[in-house]
Amino acid sequence: MSSLLCRKWPAGRVWLFLGLGGFCLGRAAPEAAAPALESMVDRTQITIGDQVHYTVSLQVPAGTRVEMPGLGVQLGQFEIKDYQEEPVQTPAAGTELHLVRYLISTYATGRFIIPPLPVRYTLPGDTVPRILLADKIEIEVKPVPAADTTKLAEIRPPVRAGQRQAWLAGLAAILAAGGAVFFLYWRRWRAGRDRLKPLPPPRSADETAWSALAELENSPWFQLADSRPFTLRLSEIQRQYLKNRFGLEALESTTAELEALLPEHNFTPAETSRIISFCQALDLVKFAKQQTSPEQRRKQLQQLREYIQETKEPEIPKSEIQNPKQTA
Repeated sequence: MSSLLCRKWPAGRVWLFLGLGGFCLGRAAPEAAAPALESMVDRTQITIGDQVHYTVSLQVPAGTRVEMPGLGVQLGQFEIKDYQEEPVQTPAAGTELHLVRYLISTYATGRFIIPPLPVRYTLPGDTVPRILLADKIEIEVKPVPAADTTKLAEIRPPVRAGQRQAWLAGLAAILAAGGAVFFLYWRRWRAGRDRLKPLPPPRSADETAWSALAELENSPWFQLADSRPFTLRLSEIQRQYLKNRFGLEALESTTAELEALLPEHNFTPAETSRIISFCQALDLVKFAKQQTSPEQRRKQLQQLREYIQETKEPEIPKSEIQNPKQTA
């Protein structure tokens, strides 16, 4: 019997048949889907004050640990009105869908960017967390259209007034003209007097930051068990200082985008590393939900104060300030 099989199925064909069968079984075995991150809005053109539904979803293999963005994220010029994290869904066998919804709005006009939100996840059997960035979305905010004033009310026909009514109308016209002349004269006199008052000097970037840091240190956020409110405000103060002092769009940029932006503004590698290290330490609290003690928060305040002291604008000595009359 065995000799008959050998005559009908040569050894080369047997191995070929086994190889094809193994290939087909391998193709039929299901593969774990790669994580897929998606962000979307219900509309990209709104009128000032309108609300936009912003959704971030992540589809991952079942058993993946996921940390979706929370309520304290920065969405550029947009203010968060409402936030909801949906229960985990199972769209297909072996997959999970994590989804958060934001209701956002703004009271400024122009084109604004919703920055890329980071989503942190750890695959099953892995110990190294990974981060995906959602796509940034541009939204155009238009002003409220002007009211239609083309339709005018019908003009009533003239009514003949008696002699007494005509006298009163003339007196009222004289008083109105006199009041108008007096108002215009008083307005010009008041405007001339106001021009003589010196305007207060604008606050420098470091003065603004000093004031904000002192307010934050004395706020209830400093002693809260939850570190996120304190850290979000500290990050905002740092990025606002970078914008006011160096002209960087730090408030609208992620840490990765800021790291690429600093060398373009002539920051040295050492200066870039110092700024990014501080941002990354704050990101661990903002996005990874790491908690800090009051002593660690006080140390972070001191680090930012030292950086502001070292990089603030130099004061101009009074001896170098020239009198305009002397230069004329």
